[in-house]
Amino acid sequence: MSAKPEVEAKPYHLIASENHLHDLRERAMVHLGTTLRSRSWTQEDAARYLGVAQPRVSDIMTGKTQKFSLDKILEMLFALDVPLQVDFGSVEPYERNGRWSGDDGCHDAVAFYSSVIEADPSDSVAWSRRAMAFWKLDDLESARRDFTRSMELDPNRSGARSNRVVINRSMGNFEAALEDIKILQDQFPDQSFEANLALVLEDLERYEEALGASARAIEHSPTRPGPRWNRAQLLEKLGRKAEALSDYQTVLHVDPTYPRVKEAIARVEGEPS
Repeated sequence: MSAKPEVEAKPYHLIASENHLHDLRERAMVHLGTTLRSRSWTQEDAARYLGVAQPRVSDIMTGKTQKFSLDKILEMLFALDVPLQVDFGSVEPYERNGRWSGDDGCHDAVAFYSSVIEADPSDSVAWSRRAMAFWKLDDLESARRDFTRSMELDPNRSGARSNRVVINRSMGNFEAALEDIKILQDQFPDQSFEANLALVLEDLERYEEALGASARAIEHSPTRPGPRWNRAQLLEKLGRKAEALSDYQTVLHVDPTYPRVKEAIARVEGEPS
């Protein structure tokens, strides 16, 4: 069964902004939980100091980020006299940063979620969040292990297996990635995994199948630049430059900040970047 196309799909840049906000909230929660652990308070003492109910402190210590707004997390960090710094970056002409890996608090996240897992080894979300931290640290084997454990604990969520697909691709395990996608398609027929399928099929040099999967991914999510960018790169590799150029130009229209798209257009047109 093919996945249903998005209805009135949200523009990609708004989806990206929500993801960045979620990441910021997650990092703030890790810092809050780590700070409370360092104070060696009882949960009752922490609750009294922060002016919240004791179950709220329990939620902090177990990483239940979804139960708190970013404002509330920051308010508690300020109450704990934790120094915070906001860096808005440059106001020069902007291009989206495609950088993924890097420390950026990930060692703290590994330590925090390790303590959550030690307290409750059945917490599938904690395993998945520690996997994300390992991933950002380029510790792919540990990330794959933790995503696998998260899947075992909660097979009804697609996220951990979807992330393991990407990890396996990075490690060159293309057949394992393809098998995971087949399982996802069977288990979650209302979700689309065509974008990842296209990439794995390209890894396996099954190019025409990859182009078909890319077309389905684009049809499902026309406002996402990623699937169209991936198809453009494959078309360029196959020497189909006119089609590649059309896709690159659409990516630029959908998201003018998308990394490297202007250089790709210039390259295909034969002009210096």
